[in-house]
Formats: sequence, C-alpha cells, structure tokens
Amino acid sequence: MGLIGDVAPTPPQRRLLQAALVSLACHAMALALFPGLRGAAPRPALPSPLEVRLAPLPANVAAPAAAVEPRPEATPAVESKQPPPVRRTPVRIAASAPPTPVRSEPVEPKPIEPAIDRTAAEPEPVQAFAPAPAAVPEPPPAIRADADMEPVDSLMQGYGRLLEHALGANQHYPRIARQRGWQGLVKMRVQFLPGGQVGQVSILSSSGFPVLDETALDMVRTADLPRAPDRLRSREFTVDVPVLFRLRG
Repeated sequence: MGLIGDVAPTPPQRRLLQAALVSLACHAMALALFPGLRGAAPRPALPSPLEVRLAPLPANVAAPAAAVEPRPEATPAVESKQPPPVRRTPVRIAASAPPTPVRSEPVEPKPIEPAIDRTAAEPEPVQAFAPAPAAVPEPPPAIRADADMEPVDSLMQGYGRLLEHALGANQHYPRIARQRGWQGLVKMRVQFLPGGQVGQVSILSSSGFPVLDETALDMVRTADLPRAPDRLRSREFTVDVPVLFRLRG
C-alpha cells in the first residue's frame, strides 16, 4: 500500500482501514447475491413510552359553594267574597178544615137460604150388567180323571175316539175326488211309541180310491193329535181309527 499525504498510518489505523474494506466487500457481495435487500426499508424504531405525571392541586383552591335555591315569591292572599245572606220570607200554613164525618148506612142482612141436602137428591148409580157370555161349543169327549183306574183296553178305545174326532174336524178332501164324486171309509191302524210319538201307520180297510187312502195316511202323519193318557205314553200301543170321506149335497 502507498502513503496518503506523506503521513504513514499507524498500526491501529491500518487495522481499522482493513476492517472497513472487508465490511464494504461483504456488503457488496450480499447486494450482488440478494438484490431484494436493496429495497428493504429499515424498520422504524418503536417510540419510547410517554410518562405522564399529575401535578398536585394547590391548597388555596376552595371547593365550589353549594348552589342556593331561590326562595319562591309569596303570592298575595286573595280575599274571598262571601255572598250576602238570603232573607227567608215566613210561610203561613192554613189550618186544615176538620174532616166531615162519614155516615154509614145500615146494611140489611140477606135471608139465609136453607141448605139443600145433595146426598138425598143424587140418584143412585146404575149398575152395569155385563152381557152374558156366548155359548161355548162343547169340547170333544175327554178321558175321565179316573183313567188310571181303567184297564188299558178301555183307555185305548177312548183315545181312538179322540183321534177320530180330531181327524174329522181337520179333514182335507182331495179336489179330484170332489170333482168325480168319490166317497168312502178308510180304516187305519196307528202305532204309538213310548212317549206318545206316532210310529207306523197302516190301512186295515181301503175306501176303494187310492187318493182317499193316501189322504187319510197324510192326515195322521201331519195332524196335531191330542195327548195320550200317561198310562199309555209309558208303553207302546196301537189304535184303530176310521176316517169317512163323504160329499155333502
């Protein structure tokens, strides 16, 4: 290195100069390698905190006096005028006239009529007589109450007459037999089972016309027959019943 102005630097100054040159070379290399660092603005330094100190109040300052409310002005009293007294005129009350006496006229008593005995005048109720009952036709001959004492044959004969009367009262005459004038007597034997139910029905003697015979059999099977005596209902028995077909002129 050369001399600057004929004055040779001292060793300490030489060291500082070398350090400055090295620092400049480092900064130049950093700027060449990182061009973005050129535009980076330095960060502003943070402001130092402010310190505020309050000065004490002077002792000679007095507190404000309390506000004094103004007194209301007194309003003058108003004298109330009283109305003049009213004079009352005396009212004269006329003396009422004495009441006139009412004359009561004597009332003539009415003559008392003698009481009429209504019980004697009322007529006696007329008794209503019920009409005589109509004549009731005599029922068919029934078995006597002492049938338990009769023999079984007599009971069967009496019950056979009941059956003959019942079938004759409900007899059905075939239409064809009426048109042709067929007549005749049909004799049947009716079997009764224990309990009074009808069993077998057979013809003992024909009327000569099958239509009349079949009609007689149907009458026994479908008719409402009278009840048999208890002594006969407890056993099986047979009864002969005649049915007569006759045209009436």
